[in-house]
Amino acid sequence: MGKPRLLLEAGFLHDQYYRRGIGRYGIEMFRRVIEKRDEVELHLLGMSDLNSNLEKLEIEVEDPESSIAFHSLGQVKDSRPIANLIDYHMAIKSTVRKVRPDIYFAAHFDRGLPAHKVNTAVAIHDAIPLVTGKYSTKGWPFNSMKKLFYRHMWNKARKAKIVFTPSEYSKRDLIQVGGFEPEQIQVIHLGISEVFIDVESTITGKTQQQLIDKFFPGRQEYPAYLIYDAGFEANKNTDRLLEIFAKLHQQIPNLNLVVTGGDFKTIDGEVIPQNERGYRFWNLVKKSELMNCVIPVGRVSEQHLAELLYFAQVYINLSNYEGFGFGPLQAMAAGVPAVVSDSSCFPEISGPAATVLNPDNIDQTIPQIVDVLTKPNIREERIHRGKEYSQQFRWENTFEKTWKALMKLT
Repeated sequence: MGKPRLLLEAGFLHDQYYRRGIGRYGIEMFRRVIEKRDEVELHLLGMSDLNSNLEKLEIEVEDPESSIAFHSLGQVKDSRPIANLIDYHMAIKSTVRKVRPDIYFAAHFDRGLPAHKVNTAVAIHDAIPLVTGKYSTKGWPFNSMKKLFYRHMWNKARKAKIVFTPSEYSKRDLIQVGGFEPEQIQVIHLGISEVFIDVESTITGKTQQQLIDKFFPGRQEYPAYLIYDAGFEANKNTDRLLEIFAKLHQQIPNLNLVVTGGDFKTIDGEVIPQNERGYRFWNLVKKSELMNCVIPVGRVSEQHLAELLYFAQVYINLSNYEGFGFGPLQAMAAGVPAVVSDSSCFPEISGPAATVLNPDNIDQTIPQIVDVLTKPNIREERIHRGKEYSQQFRWENTFEKTWKALMKLT
């Protein structure tokens, strides 16, 4: 009996998912699969060429063509409904017929899954569009079109042998809202990058000044701030975040709110929103007269995010719906107290070590956050507990469980 034939769908490496949670999951899993290439006959399906995909996976392979068969999805392009349908019918189906894999593994389902043809494993991190009804931010015509496409691809995913999801909360939604069977779903917690766990060892006496020069130009001292890094989609509850920050700022006038992500750029000191979400949030900032203390720093590298976390007073995320929640765990690993909402997966994933609160009860919420900001005993207890708790969320643990499940399909 020969080696099992494994086909990885890696289109996400060259589209908009690359910089999101799907991208990080796919990179961490596929990189480790490639390291197991002696145990399988490995095929990689992606855009452009093999070397560009290996570069995106942040892995070096000696003579890769001898151990990895590459199949191209064509030129680099974003994930879009029509383009994805073309990819599925013109490239994915024909590749599956040609390769006849024992296992097809995808980091998400947007390009369609040949689950009726081959043992298929797919990662689905949440059911947010199904739960919220929000499939697009571009108005109802786009939302309706995207809804049709999303549900079409979702129905393909329902035929998968294994669905990996990162929390029991997401598993519940996949069953109750998504129509999956319980036996299809395997809950495997995700990991956090070592850069957050090891950040303290990289800090030098010059780090704060370097961050001032890059992200806080013109300031004489390093600012005191809360930090938020999870985007501005409808489920993120950033209106309430801003409302709570405004009240905190009244009590602690030197407190700032740092927000990361590509929704904003700052050019010559002027904040330039980059999309509808950014414009909406920045208009709220202006109405609240908080322009001088809300600091968008744009998209940052993992190393810079780890450093910004390390010097923050508190990490805050009051999202109404998350399938997992990298942010609180990354913050805790970096030595920052995490404040999260009592919604969705947060009590399950980060609750034992984070400050979990109800953002709708502002009278209780504000004092809880002030305590973490101002009381050294509470702050130090949260930091210690967070560092200890976050150690269990490592990508190697995620992969070992994932690989074991994949090999059971052969």
